[in-house]
Amino acid sequence: NGQTYIAEEKLIPSPPILDVEQTNDLGINNDEIGIKINFKDFANQRNYYLFRYDSTINPFPEYQIIDDQFTDGKTMSWLYSHKNLVQGKTINFTQYGVSPMYSNYMRLIIGASSGANNGPFQVIPTRVRGNIINQTNPDNYVLGYFRLCEVAKSNYTIK
Repeated sequence: NGQTYIAEEKLIPSPPILDVEQTNDLGINNDEIGIKINFKDFANQRNYYLFRYDSTINPFPEYQIIDDQFTDGKTMSWLYSHKNLVQGKTINFTQYGVSPMYSNYMRLIIGASSGANNGPFQVIPTRVRGNIINQTNPDNYVLGYFRLCEVAKSNYTIK
């Protein structure tokens, strides 16, 4: 419709996944399965990561954001657990190296979509703006974010 949009992002690397571990003693009754994904963080720089979990347990992917503020250069882990994890189920894990701005954007999106909208600290309905700018009409902005990141993937079947 005659609109011109621009977005800019820097390619962010992602370290490879070192290994995947299974534990069978999570949850209140120590009877839930958990999957721990380990990777070595890049040292001497602030890194941000987006994790995506895909499985037949949920109809939609689940996401998590973390950073290396307290674990710079060390082996880091992320944990996935769900009450419906059972032997034979396969989970696909994707790890993205992301920029600080995209990390913040996804924190807001995950927070707004988490369904935790009750109590005194509920999320205030708002539009979350990404990095895409309408050069023709700045007031007509796009919902979304242009990202550029390296990816590490792993699949795991529950034992």
